[in-house]
Amino acid sequence: VEKTGGWEYAKMFTTKFHSGEMGSDIVRRRRYRRQLDSYKFGPMTFTMVLNNKKIKVPAQLLINFPERHTFEVRAHVYSGRALTSPDVSGYCNTYCCVSVVRQTRNTVTIWQQLSPCWDQTLVFRDISIVGKIREIREALPQVTINVYHRGPLGDEHLGTVTGLPHQSFGKPYEPVKLKWIPIIKNGENAGDVLAAFEIFWTSKPEPEPEVQTKMQFGKKEQVVKLTDMSEGPEDIPFDPPKHPSGNGYQVPPGIRPILRNTRIEVLSWGLRHLKFWAKKPIDNPLLEIECGGSMLTLPKIPDLVNLPNFPQTSHYFDVLLPQGFTYKPPINIRLLDQRANGFTPLVGKYVLKSFSQFDPEYLKKKLAAAEAEGSSTTEESEGTPENAESISITETETVIVIEEEEEECCDCC
Repeated sequence: VEKTGGWEYAKMFTTKFHSGEMGSDIVRRRRYRRQLDSYKFGPMTFTMVLNNKKIKVPAQLLINFPERHTFEVRAHVYSGRALTSPDVSGYCNTYCCVSVVRQTRNTVTIWQQLSPCWDQTLVFRDISIVGKIREIREALPQVTINVYHRGPLGDEHLGTVTGLPHQSFGKPYEPVKLKWIPIIKNGENAGDVLAAFEIFWTSKPEPEPEVQTKMQFGKKEQVVKLTDMSEGPEDIPFDPPKHPSGNGYQVPPGIRPILRNTRIEVLSWGLRHLKFWAKKPIDNPLLEIECGGSMLTLPKIPDLVNLPNFPQTSHYFDVLLPQGFTYKPPINIRLLDQRANGFTPLVGKYVLKSFSQFDPEYLKKKLAAAEAEGSSTTEESEGTPENAESISITETETVIVIEEEEEECCDCC
């Protein structure tokens, strides 16, 4: 290498290189050879002076945890709403992957639903956390829910939900309340999940002995006392009932919403301003209204060009919905186009998340205000069962956004 300077020669770059230059060589390359020199590292030591002598003491890195606690986390995952479907049909085959510290469990998969209802409680036992209990209270472990869609080409991530569990260390147990938690994907809202989390303290550390010196009868005596643990593990409620699928548990009573037979009344007028989808006009539209797993398909419009109104304006369907407008699933309005060869793509959708504007008490207040102003009153619907809750969707104009082209939309009155 010292004689040639590290140069190697060859006829072409694709041929073998050699050290000596020959007359037929056209290309060359320079090769640097480096030799590794071993160097021995000794153990890390501290220099201490003992009896006027320097002594090297090896350093030992030790992590000592004075306390270690065991917890149990319960994740109550009830339902979802306004999920983004990657499928052409607009439906979702969703399941949730819940993670706490180093444990992960999955819910059941709900197939072909717009608002899936998992109704499942996932229990994570023997979660070990080191540190003092007051420090753990200030920094509880985070619960993460990843929502996935099962498709023909594999699972697709729909978004992530994060939250902190509710803790009641040293207090009487109170059932936690479900709440809607947003699903975040790429920094944007991709739906909501109705869920709640709980954490229970299942064990406490053993009390450490405390040695005290007392003078008794002129003599020193050592008295060993155990530190009093004023706080201890709480009483954990019984396990929830088993899920019908055999995977995990159901959401326990007291947390699970109470279902009630509800009748939803729909007054539909017609479709307006239908434009193009996939560079073709929407000639044969089909409107579907879904809520809580029940579907209402409106009749077809005979003549969309001359008279774009539905042949029947009043419709209704019965469904089991939770009591309270907070827990009710949304109303999903889907617009499809029946095209040739049986192809029925989803061309637009609208999600009505809140039922608050259809609250009977809210409508009574609005009616009283209208009567005070001398306006006409609305007619009451007939044929509603006694044990049903009537919800009328009237005097509203719903805008269904076409998915592929942002500027195009249609109105459903």
